[in-house]
Amino acid sequence: METLEQTFPSPVQFPTSPPTDGQVTLAEAVRLGAVDATFYSQFFFTKTCRQKPPPFFREMDAALEGGDRYVAMMLFRGAAKTTKVRLYVSRLIAFAISRTIVLVGKSQDQSRRSVEWLMRAVEFNPLWAQTFQLRKGKKWTSEEIEIFHGTDGVPIRVIALGITGSTRGINVDDFRPDTIIVDDPSDEENTATPEQREKTDDFINGSLRNSLAPASEAPHAKMIFLQTLLHGDDSISRCKKDPLWRFLRFSCFTPDGESAWPDRWTTKALIREKESFIERGKLHLWMREMECQLLSNELSAFRIEQLLYWDILPPREESTFFLSIDPVPPPSERELERSEERRVGKECRSRWSPYH
Repeated sequence: METLEQTFPSPVQFPTSPPTDGQVTLAEAVRLGAVDATFYSQFFFTKTCRQKPPPFFREMDAALEGGDRYVAMMLFRGAAKTTKVRLYVSRLIAFAISRTIVLVGKSQDQSRRSVEWLMRAVEFNPLWAQTFQLRKGKKWTSEEIEIFHGTDGVPIRVIALGITGSTRGINVDDFRPDTIIVDDPSDEENTATPEQREKTDDFINGSLRNSLAPASEAPHAKMIFLQTLLHGDDSISRCKKDPLWRFLRFSCFTPDGESAWPDRWTTKALIREKESFIERGKLHLWMREMECQLLSNELSAFRIEQLLYWDILPPREESTFFLSIDPVPPPSERELERSEERRVGKECRSRWSPYH
């Protein structure tokens, strides 16, 4: 596989200053950072990378730097998805790999925080900014920034959007987005019903995906989707079934049952947390959030929390009737009459029940 340095020659002018730590010069750090994302992150962003990175970061990096145009990652809660996104984007900027980067979150405010992180890096991280000769451009807001790169002043644009924002017509100086990153766009609310899940997926795999620059124009163009599992039919689960996407799943446990990030959580600590969820009858939440697996509660077609109750029954023509009888003991005529009156409204004006 070609390295970043081989595929995208960097215009960086390597500094000739003396070694910064007695072992690695800045010029060597730049060259190492071009081929090793972990080294790059730990060298240029020591404040952000305070802990030793987990082994699965290597697998993530291989997918991010590979030749797949669409990459989807299902990760456990606490896997540092947003931090990984920010470091990845900073590396694209440092080596001038991308010209137009679009960050998409559940809301625009969520994406803005990542843009603001990049703004602070340019302004207050001189090691990074000066090494790669990065400086503020004409656009400098939390919604959109422009960063000039190197002596030739290559402009790089980063745009923050939410999943309800418009992505049609994104074209900055004749460059369509060559990197689109979707970071945790879903929650319990917008995955609660089939209509909401369909709407979110239509945005991600419709207008947003179609905004990516064509491969003929940007061979390295890539769309990345990171999400914690919420529902068996949410967008990240659909990516698993779509051959167009390269799909990866990361649990908090390794296949051997050990902690996937031992420097952050010991295996013993994770097991204690899991036991706590079991004691509270919430194992399905733990499995979904931390092991990226669904238990019967999420797979059930009839979920009690989505059942609606009616004070005034809707008209018969807008209702579906069903009858349930416990055969032992045999029901009396009076009990049968009561059962026939039990009905669930299918649809009535603005109120709707998912069970029909």
